Amino acid sequence: MEQNDGGRKTLGPSTTKPLVMDDLSDDILTRIFGFVLGPVRTQEHYINNGITVRHEHMLPTMVSNFDDIQCLPQVCKRWKTIVETSPTLWQKVHVSSSLLRIPRTVTAWMRVFFLLSTHSHKFESLHLTDESCFRDNTLDTLKLGGLAGITQNLKVIHFDHCFHRGANASLLSVLPMMGRLEQLQISSVNHDFISNVAALATMPNLKRIQMHGNGEYWDCDGSTLILAEEVLPRSLEVVSLANVKVMGAEGNLTPLGKLKILELIYIEWNGPFVDTISRVTSLEKLVVADCDKVVSERSGPPEMLWERLSNCKKLSEFQLSNGKYGNFCMNVGHDYSSVAELSNLEEVILCPEAFPPDPDSYGLGADMAGMSRLTTLHVVNFGLTKIPEAITGIQSLTELSLCGNKLTKFPTEPLQFEPHLRIIQLDNNRLREIPPCLGRFPKLQEIHIASNPLLFDKAMEFLLELPFLNLLSLGCAPSGRPSDMFPLASAIQVEDICRELKLDPVGAFHLGSICTGLRCKNPKFQVLL
Repeated sequence: MEQNDGGRKTLGPSTTKPLVMDDLSDDILTRIFGFVLGPVRTQEHYINNGITVRHEHMLPTMVSNFDDIQCLPQVCKRWKTIVETSPTLWQKVHVSSSLLRIPRTVTAWMRVFFLLSTHSHKFESLHLTDESCFRDNTLDTLKLGGLAGITQNLKVIHFDHCFHRGANASLLSVLPMMGRLEQLQISSVNHDFISNVAALATMPNLKRIQMHGNGEYWDCDGSTLILAEEVLPRSLEVVSLANVKVMGAEGNLTPLGKLKILELIYIEWNGPFVDTISRVTSLEKLVVADCDKVVSERSGPPEMLWERLSNCKKLSEFQLSNGKYGNFCMNVGHDYSSVAELSNLEEVILCPEAFPPDPDSYGLGADMAGMSRLTTLHVVNFGLTKIPEAITGIQSLTELSLCGNKLTKFPTEPLQFEPHLRIIQLDNNRLREIPPCLGRFPKLQEIHIASNPLLFDKAMEFLLELPFLNLLSLGCAPSGRPSDMFPLASAIQVEDICRELKLDPVGAFHLGSICTGLRCKNPKFQVLL
């Protein structure tokens, strides 16, 4: 401190030494390097027809910036030592030929596996990607040999399109060596792999498996994967399959006794479905999306007896959809009334077709009120012309989707789910107004009502009475992207939006008025136009 002429103390030159990276401890630097490599994230795959396979039931394996593991050691000797000796930086490894700039040569990949071998005792998770593997198979054998030396301690491994024309039976000679493996993901397998997949049954700790067939899988008669303990590890809790042929455990075969989650995306199912799945009594979540079902004398007539799934006492989530592709729902049957017998369900998503069918093409039965745990219900593309009484009596609903139907009006009488509903989706119907009765739903947060011939010819002040409403989705702007708040749009934007929604001046006035009112009530309110 220094004194000026007035005797007051002032701040003088600082004598504190500025903190630099070299002053940080090895532990702090290791934590910083971990942030540099980035978070571990999940991945999505597009397999066909815009169909997406998510990895939400798998532990994430993609390290966002793992390529920086090469750069950090080049800064100084201390950083090199920290990186090479740290156990945490090498727990989750992501090898990508494009990110690490690995040339497609034997020598380059030998260097990669030599580097990995020096740290393999630290590995818990390995994600291996070779984006150029489709060119030829000259490196497949090298990769298998390299993997055999580095995977003994792995708990998680993801082969992400890293073998020419998909993984084959040769990989099955390496996988059983991974005695600690708990999660296996293979983004591309071929017929040869499926034919010999029973080799996996010897892996006692495998809990989660995800397999996708390669692009050629549907081109010829391929092998069928059987969901049985004689074929797959009996320890499995999660099975996610895409682009392969599948059948359940029939006859004397034993169903997977510990299976909790079964996800079938874009697969071809052979044989009876409900009967074989109902034997998996440990099942908690069942997803069948965009699949085909082979109809034959062996598969029998349409099943429709969904109440048999009540044998699965723990089943809480059930999704059955052909929203983008497939004939599964059509070949299983049009009557879903027995779904109401599954009283333990908490989430039900039904979408039997890609487009709205003829009116009332599918049945829901007379009463679903007994489903006291049901909080999420999607009844999409059913051809409904009115909301079935089967739905109106469900008290516990917090989310309801009736998209892709032919509704022209909403019931005016009180509905049992009014006190609890938070999200309602009415997109792609024939509604000409936002139902005024929604003003009675005290907890409503989101209204989705896009792609309806809305006129906005009446005031909608009832929306202002909803205390928690924060989103109103009416469609998309002409640009194809969600528009800004209507009251904040420019005059040209307003004109374009009104033209897009085909509104007359009265409709434009009412829409602008309610949007302004909602924004004044809640500055963060979103109106998507």
